[in-house]
Amino acid sequence: MNSLPLRHGILFAALLVFTGLTRAQTPSAGMGGITGRIFNPATGEYVRNAEVRIDGTAQVAVSEDGGYYRLTSVPAGDVTLVASYLGYESVTARVTINPGATTTRDFELAGAGARPAAGEVVTLGAFLVEAEQEGQAKAISEQRQAMNVKTVVASDNFGDIAEGNIGEFLKFMPGITLDYVETDTRAARMGGMEPRYGNVTLDGGTLANSTATGFGGDTRQFEFEAVTINNIESIEVYKTLSADMPADAPAGSINLRSKSALDRKGARFNTMLGAIGNEYEFTVHRTPRHDDSAHAKIRPTATFDYSNAFFGQKLGIAVNGLFTNVFKPQFRVTNTHDYTSAQANNAGTPLINLINYKDGPKMTDKSSGGLKLDYQPFTSLRLSLASSYTYFKDEIANRNLGFRVSAANIAPGSTLSRIVALPTANANTRLEHTNVHSGRKFDTTNLSLGFTYKQGRLTADGLASYSRSRAQNGADHIGAVDQANLWLTRTGWIAERPGVASPSWNLTQTPGLDGVLRDWYNLDNFGRNDPTPGNIVLMRQRGKTEQYVGQINARYAMAWERPTFFKAGMYDQVTTRRKENVKQFTATYVGPDNNQLNAPLPVSIADFRIAEPWGSNIGRLPVPDKAAMRGRLIDHPTWFTQTEAQRAANLDSLLGSPQSNQEQIRAAYVMQNTRSGAWQWQGGLRYEETSTRSRVKSPLPISRNRFANVTVNPNTGVRTYTAAQTAPYIEEKWSRGFSTDYGDYHDVLASAAAKYTATKNLNFKFGYHEAIKRPPLNNIAGQWSINAADTIITIPNPDLTPERSRKFSALAEYFIHPAGTVSVHVFQTSMKGAVDRSEPMPASALGLGDDPVYGFYEFITFENVPGTRKIKGIELSYSQQLTFLKGEVFRGASVFGSYSRFTSTPKPGGFVPQNAAAGVSWRFRRFNANLSGTWTDEFITGANYVSANSRYFPGEPEYLADRFIFDFGAGYRVGRHTTVFVSGRNIANSGKTWFYKADGRIRQMERYGGQWTLGVKGGY
Repeated sequence: MNSLPLRHGILFAALLVFTGLTRAQTPSAGMGGITGRIFNPATGEYVRNAEVRIDGTAQVAVSEDGGYYRLTSVPAGDVTLVASYLGYESVTARVTINPGATTTRDFELAGAGARPAAGEVVTLGAFLVEAEQEGQAKAISEQRQAMNVKTVVASDNFGDIAEGNIGEFLKFMPGITLDYVETDTRAARMGGMEPRYGNVTLDGGTLANSTATGFGGDTRQFEFEAVTINNIESIEVYKTLSADMPADAPAGSINLRSKSALDRKGARFNTMLGAIGNEYEFTVHRTPRHDDSAHAKIRPTATFDYSNAFFGQKLGIAVNGLFTNVFKPQFRVTNTHDYTSAQANNAGTPLINLINYKDGPKMTDKSSGGLKLDYQPFTSLRLSLASSYTYFKDEIANRNLGFRVSAANIAPGSTLSRIVALPTANANTRLEHTNVHSGRKFDTTNLSLGFTYKQGRLTADGLASYSRSRAQNGADHIGAVDQANLWLTRTGWIAERPGVASPSWNLTQTPGLDGVLRDWYNLDNFGRNDPTPGNIVLMRQRGKTEQYVGQINARYAMAWERPTFFKAGMYDQVTTRRKENVKQFTATYVGPDNNQLNAPLPVSIADFRIAEPWGSNIGRLPVPDKAAMRGRLIDHPTWFTQTEAQRAANLDSLLGSPQSNQEQIRAAYVMQNTRSGAWQWQGGLRYEETSTRSRVKSPLPISRNRFANVTVNPNTGVRTYTAAQTAPYIEEKWSRGFSTDYGDYHDVLASAAAKYTATKNLNFKFGYHEAIKRPPLNNIAGQWSINAADTIITIPNPDLTPERSRKFSALAEYFIHPAGTVSVHVFQTSMKGAVDRSEPMPASALGLGDDPVYGFYEFITFENVPGTRKIKGIELSYSQQLTFLKGEVFRGASVFGSYSRFTSTPKPGGFVPQNAAAGVSWRFRRFNANLSGTWTDEFITGANYVSANSRYFPGEPEYLADRFIFDFGAGYRVGRHTTVFVSGRNIANSGKTWFYKADGRIRQMERYGGQWTLGVKGGY
């Protein structure tokens, strides 16, 4: 536990002193108030973040949701109000204030250049502006008014994203780098830190998501497949936190702000219909690829959203929906290098003993819907009910085809660019199908009830929310087997390529030692000569995360000359996570004759492709039909045999897998905000208390297992116990049931901010916050993760402690008329107790040196790294509407660009040092177009180091090459309400390349193809 540090006491004392000085200037009695709404007739929306100032004073109010603003402690008499908003002319009004009364004064905005004449009534006509400029103005106004270092982007600012993936918007924002899992934007890195150090909220409330189940991600990492963009108005990226925000985000927080029908007048209906295709297979014809049946590869997508207000703008209804179905090719080639064998040492060069191709086409389906009800019976109270549901599934045919040779069978004279694999009388030289057919399926439900109450100087709000995410993983639930592996043996091959950086291998088959050429284009030749034990695998995992959140906040504006408010609140979050393996089956297919060598696998109508992405001379190769194999397993279970060791391993996976975690976070905070001339100050303290409970299966000590193998030393009589690979042993192993571990800690976390308005368009912001990151749940409890191929086992560490950080930020931001910015942000984050993987340990370090199964494995766990990790960064950003250009053709252009650079001491694996984004958009009459791109610098992956014992390049790190991704979009308005559009993602087919710098040799490359959407959208 952490006691209250001295710096927190000093900060709190400073706040009290400043409060006393401020209060000493309390004005005399005879005060009134002003309230009203700001409306933009050009868009039909009530405007947030417009300023209403009392002319000649420091008193200013900022409009909130629904365009409402309030000024309190206004001296009685006549005052002049000035309403201003980015990109619009200021509007003035003369108002009379009566003591003890509140005066209502509404404003309508007028576009720049529409200045009223002297004596003209302040009610102004509509001003038509482009939707892009409107969205940009709203976003910039939001970040301008914030005390936090913050970036905001309107959801329509970067063109059409048919899949609705929020990551496709975030990738253009300064300081953010996306983590891609093959074709998908999966999670966001902020400020150079891993995705788990950030936080994602919806309207300020945290969300559950499928990563918490432990299938394919960090349990603290939010992945974007759980939400969609179609009902999101804007995305807010907080670089610094305040006391009223959850503190588990050292890197910052991303908030998704949803649309509200009460923020606009009249009914709105928007819809989009389109089709998505990929450059590798751009066809509507039914062809086989991602499974063992045929499908069209140009797939449909559709979205809609509707909003309206009823009963005199008291009840707002917003409803939205999305459906998207996308085919995604995913190609990979991997070279496995041999650095240490006698053959490599004699050759004078590293050798390659495996060329592995992956043809992994994927089909994804995503459907989502949302409903938001806002009820405002009177001005001071708004009630909100929001619900959303997202369903996502994919099916991935990860077909791997490996050209393998043992070091002893590589012919002399082979190099990194030419490999001669000699045939053998066994399986040492072979062509191998090692397939992993799988599917993910999850659904996420969110439900929240909130209120906002405003009366006089008091504002109170609260939220109660429930969020649930359920997930399944594997092939059992999609009607296929996960693996149906086959070997083609008793053959040789020759592989040649232009150079060590080329993925384009030309492959030639050579006969076996018996002179027979076993054609690799005929699947019946596979498995004929040598067995492939345990070649059929079927599995399914499932998990569920539930999250309950309750929070309440109260803000009170003091009746002081210097505008000051205090804010306090409480927060309670309970999260439960459960996961288990519900199917694990490994067997050998022997067919009706009970002979694997005479049991060919069924041939799929799909095929395996190498030439399309890589330029190889290999044609389309046959692959096993995994759906048919699932059918045979159901109809003819006797055609599959299992060893006792396989049955035991399957049972071990099932019985030991159930795991549950519960975490409760209770928090309370207090903060103060004061405006004094050009300065605005804010400071606060947040107390967070964390309680955890983890329930995992507890194995029986091996010495107490009745079915363990026992040996007795005849000389000493010492009994030695080892694991038995039998079902009775496994049943006894897990017979104790569950054990429960508890954790409890608390933290007091400070935050402070200052904003200086140097001129009307120039702001400086300074921020400081302390944060905590709780350990990933998979790192502190659960099963071992066994990598048999690399003989490495990863085990949890229940003694991990939270990571704690401090972040200092400074921002200079200049606002460009009518809707643009240029900014410089510098920061430093100091992290204590950073969690990282340990160095590999021998089995003897865990008392398993004599274990017959695990004795030859290395073990990796997780540990809190001693000392302090420091991350420093600079982020440059620029965006501008080029309305100053002469000529109608040019005035519709806008540009943006950003560049970020980070350093870390020490530097963890996977740390990205630089990134950049830029784009240009153009609108002219009915036509619009945009071109944008991102660049990510090369970085050390932190994996696949060359062995320190290697004769060649000892200890050399692996790099992921820098990457450029370009997107394009264009549209043409064919009527008042209808636009046809085309958009492309990754139009240059940029993939990933893992390589070594010493000679440029590649270890792995991936390509996915450009994705194109053609559609029509309407707005009414």
